[in-house]
Formats: sequence, C-alpha cells, structure tokens
Amino acid sequence: MLIILLLLLIMPFSVSAGPSSTNFELQNYSFGSGGTDTSFSSANYRLFGTIDYKSDSGLIYLLQSGVPAAPTLSNNDSRYYDKLHLTINYSISYGSIPSDILFAVAVSTDNFVADTKYVQADQTLSTNPVWQSYTTWGGATGLNILNLTKDTIYYAKVASKQGNFTQSPFGPTATLPTAEDNTLSFDLLTTTMNLGNLIPGSVITSPTEAEINITTNSNSGALVYIYGTNAGLKSINAGNYTISTVSTNEDLSGLSQGYGLRGTTTAQTSGSLVIEEPYNGSGNIVGPIDTQKRILFSTNDAAIDSGIGKFEILAKSSLLTPPASDYADTITIVAAGTF
Repeated sequence: MLIILLLLLIMPFSVSAGPSSTNFELQNYSFGSGGTDTSFSSANYRLFGTIDYKSDSGLIYLLQSGVPAAPTLSNNDSRYYDKLHLTINYSISYGSIPSDILFAVAVSTDNFVADTKYVQADQTLSTNPVWQSYTTWGGATGLNILNLTKDTIYYAKVASKQGNFTQSPFGPTATLPTAEDNTLSFDLLTTTMNLGNLIPGSVITSPTEAEINITTNSNSGALVYIYGTNAGLKSINAGNYTISTVSTNEDLSGLSQGYGLRGTTTAQTSGSLVIEEPYNGSGNIVGPIDTQKRILFSTNDAAIDSGIGKFEILAKSSLLTPPASDYADTITIVAAGTF
C-alpha cells in the first residue's frame, strides 16, 4: 500500500499597508516642515514626503506647542495715547510655564490683512518676530508696546514654540484703541490768600490753604511751577518796602522777618503727586517765592488722575517793618506736561 503523507506548511502572511521590514510596518506616515528632498528610496520602497503650509505664518509643524489664548490689552482707562499694555495668556496647565517655551507677539492696525509687525525686545514694533520667554515678556505683569499712534485700533495675537520645529499657529486676537489725544487739565481752586495782621516777631500762616488739581495722560507726567512778582511782600504805602522772601528752604522761626511757601498735602485717584524741594519742609520751614520758576509739585514722571496738591503761605515781620495794610505779592502757578 502506498501511503502518501501530505505536509501542509502554513506560513503567516500579511498585507502591508505601508513601507515595512521584517521588524516593523509603517501603516501611516507623512513628512512635514523639514528637508529639501521630497523623495526617499531604497531597493524596496520609496517615500514621498509632503510639506504643508498655512496662509498666515508658514509651515505647519507636526509637534506644535500649545496655541496661546488671546492676550490681554489695556490702555489705563483710555489714557495711553502712544502705547498699549499687553499680557500674554497661556492656556496649558503648567505649575509654572517652562523657561524654554518662547513666545512671539504680532501686532496689526488692520487685523492682519496687509499690516503685520512684531513686538521687539525693546517693546517697539518691527518686521521680524522676536521670540522670548514668558518672564522676559513681563510674565503676569506684562509690558507696554511703545511708539504707537494715537486714536488707532490695534490688534494683537501670540504664538509659542518649545524647541525647533514646534511653532504653534498664532492664537486668537485681542483688540483695543489708543487714546484720542494727549491731555492735560489743571485747575487752581484758590485765587486769594489773606495772611491777616502780621504780628512782629511771630510767624503767621495763611488760614486758607491754596489747592491745585491736575490730570494728565502724559507719559512723563507733569510739573507744577510757582513764582512771584515782588520776591516778597511789598507795600506801596510803605514806600515799596518789601518783606523779602527766603533764598532757599529756611525756618522762619530763626529769621527776623521773611516770607515763603510750604506744600502741605497731596492726594490722587491714580498716579502720584509729590511735593518737591524746597517746599516739602515742615513747621515753619518754607521755600522761596521769587521771580525764578521753581517746581512746587511733580507727578513723579508718570501720568496722574485727579491729583490734588495744597500749600500755604507763611510770613514774619519784625519791629523794624514799616506798618502798612497793603503788603502783597502776586503768585503765578504754571503746569506743563511732558508728552
């Protein structure tokens, strides 16, 4: 009897969906943003890579950093006329944002149709993007974008990256206008100060304080100057006799006679109003009121809202001072902003 044994060898097989070897198979693949040769080949297969572009910012990177949320823009309650304040908002939930995540800020006046510029390291705008860390861009405090045009609507958006070939698209846009104009308002709320009777040997303080009110959006704030007409209290009836003003900040208590001014209080809604030397003394220490313009108040090199400054006049006569009822001086107060 002839017995025929058939040995059926069953071998595994597979259908390759992509390039493969004995160890792996690429079932799906693509190439993006890298290299200049779009085909890679061997004796068994050839790969055709693709490079994708997006319309507004170049290549589409395959390993993208998170897209930042819209930044926060502010203009100090519509007071900034040539700058805007920007804070980067990053939506990925890190305990703290890693220092190797970098950001670029794009700014436009036409919502990125034909005008796109980028914030530079010096906070001005130019044509090339600058990548900096969250901390360098001011962190949670943010920074001012400088040298903008007044009464103009600005748009801003942010992109991020964390290493090479990881740039995200620019995120959603924030928008805000700059202020319409440079402003300075100044009021003198007191026009007459009466010292009353001067008692020889006594320092007399005006019972009424003079008050000024100042508001400005000037980047470098404003200065309030003061000067007098007579360089003292002058009497026509006493033959033009003058109780001379002090020459610097002096204490009237130690002088036989004299005349001067002292700042008393300041307040403001925002910003800072400062009494400047030599008018910031206490007690009977006063500064001069002569024909030279001197700074009485300053806004500390910054904008201010509703700054209020008060000052008083002090004078002292002696037994040798001719009696008269018309001792007087005319004081001029000037405010000037630095825009």
